[in-house]
Formats: sequence, C-alpha cells, structure tokens
Amino acid sequence: MKALQWLLALALALMATSLLVRSYTQAHKDPDQKEEEEAIKSPSRVSVVNGQTVVTLDAATQERLGIVVAPLRAVRMRRRAPAAATVLSAQGLVALRNAYVTAEAQAETAQAQLAVSSQEYERLKTLYAENQNASMKALQAAEGMLRANQARLDAARKELEIAKSAVQQSWGGMVASWVAKNSPLLTSVLDQGAMLVQVTLPPGVSYEDLPEINLSTPNGNSVDASYVSPFPQIDPRIQGISMLYLARAYPTLQPGMNLVAHLPVGKRSRGVVIPPSAVVWRQGRAWVYEQTALTQFTRRLVPTDEPLRGGYFATQGFQGGTRVVVQGAQVLLSEEFRSQIQPED
Repeated sequence: MKALQWLLALALALMATSLLVRSYTQAHKDPDQKEEEEAIKSPSRVSVVNGQTVVTLDAATQERLGIVVAPLRAVRMRRRAPAAATVLSAQGLVALRNAYVTAEAQAETAQAQLAVSSQEYERLKTLYAENQNASMKALQAAEGMLRANQARLDAARKELEIAKSAVQQSWGGMVASWVAKNSPLLTSVLDQGAMLVQVTLPPGVSYEDLPEINLSTPNGNSVDASYVSPFPQIDPRIQGISMLYLARAYPTLQPGMNLVAHLPVGKRSRGVVIPPSAVVWRQGRAWVYEQTALTQFTRRLVPTDEPLRGGYFATQGFQGGTRVVVQGAQVLLSEEFRSQIQPED
C-alpha cells in the first residue's frame, strides 16, 4: 500500500515538473519562432488564380501598409530606337575657347589702335591743309601708322575667324556660336553643369526631326537630352552620322562614359506610361502590381526597352485607366515571396 502511494506521489511530481517546464518554454520562446508559428497558423494572403499569383489584402491592411493605387495614363508616342552615345570631355573645348578669347581681345585692341591713329591722321591732315600748320613729314608718319594699324586689325580679324572655325570643325556650328556670343550654355558646359553627348545614329534614322531624346546610364538612370547640332566627328567604333546633344549633369554622367540613346522614330503609337514608383525589380526584370479587384493584386511584367524620364512606355499588355500600385509595390513583392518560404519544423 505504501509503495502504491509512493508511485502515485512520484507521478504527480513528474506531471507538475512537466507543466512547469512547458510554461517556462512558452514564456521564453524565441521571437522569431513565435512569428514563424503565427505565420503557419494565419491564413496565407497569396493564392494562385488561373495560373497567376494573387496577393489579397483587405482595405485596412492596405492602409496600414501604405498601399496607394493610381490609373495608368494613356498617351500617343513615337517608337524609340536605341543608339550608341558617349559623354564628351569639354577639355578640348576649353583650349579652343581660350584661343578664341585671345584672338577676340587682339582684334578689339587693334580696332582701338586703328581708331586713335585714324583720328590723329585726320587732325594732321586738316592742319596741313590750313596753311601747312602741320608738316608733310608728320602727316606721312600718321598715315603710315594708320595703315599699319589697319593691317593689324585685318590680321587680328583673320585670327578670330580661324579660332571660330577651329571650334566649328571640332564641335559644330552651334557650339561655335556659343563661344562667339559667350553663351550661358557654354558657361554651363565648362562649369560641368551640363554635359555634351555624342549620339551616333543607327542606319535608317533621319536627323531631320530629332527632338529631345532619352539617355540610359549604366546604372539604370534615365536622363533627358536636347538636340544641339550635327557633330563633325565620328565614333571610330561606329561608322555613322553623329549628333551633338546637351544633357543636364548628373553624378553618374562622366566624360568617356558609354550610354544608350533612345531616339523617337516612326509614327506615333498608343500606349501607357508606367511611373517608376510603380516598378519593382525581381531577378533583373521589371514588374508592377495591377489591382484586379478591390482587395486583390497581380504581378505583371513591364517592358523596359522604351524607357522615359517619367517611367516606361508600354504599347502592349496595359491600357489607359489600368490601376496599378504606385506606392508600396515592394511590400507586395515581399509578401508574395515570403509565402513561398516554408518554415522548418
């Protein structure tokens, strides 16, 4: 009887110990483990409908996560063809501009000297005519000085024309005009507030109608550039007609950098502009989340072959008015791929 009572007491003690251990374990459980278990217990927000992955979030969750949806804007734009582009160094332009400024100063000096000598010659000529109040020798000396200064002015003007032609032969007529007029655009280029870019046209592209174009940098940034003039040099790697463009300076634009220019060609096409805030990247590809219902979002591929400063131009797969996530798309992407991670036992 005593043995039975002893066994019963031992069993009760073991049960109490087990309950204490379990309570301690629950109270001191790893936070990550708790979240993992809660994720297992909570229903998944991701499902597959007609072969497409759908993220479902109720209105309250969307507001909490900062999800913002907006319709895509329909536009008509010309197709864009890629072309090779290179950021040019303005170092050579600095030397040409200095040569022009020097020649211009010499011409102005010669012009002033000619004006003085012309006045002196006219004064002596008048005095000589008035009862020879000036000697013939003085008059002849003044005439010699006048002719010498005229020759200096002619030579200085020739040097100025040569200096301007040197700029034109290297950079084109428009840049030569900037130099001659001391244009603020020239100052911006020399101060590196703007960059000159050489664009080599692909075969079949006309340069008669080349408005503002778009440049893609190696790190994926998009930069607008405005047309300047035909460029009198060719890229030795590409035998083609070159154009000169002006782009606002960016930290990513450095002289010698190779870019891709997107030139508008052909007729205008209907499409939509996808804003950059709507785009998320996964495995090197661009995606957006379309709102297919009030609480449902589907990830869709975005064509990136026609980038714009304001996003990407898509002629297929999207329509004007299609509602996409413009804020919080990365949250949806994280939610989608988190659902694919299976917690370990």
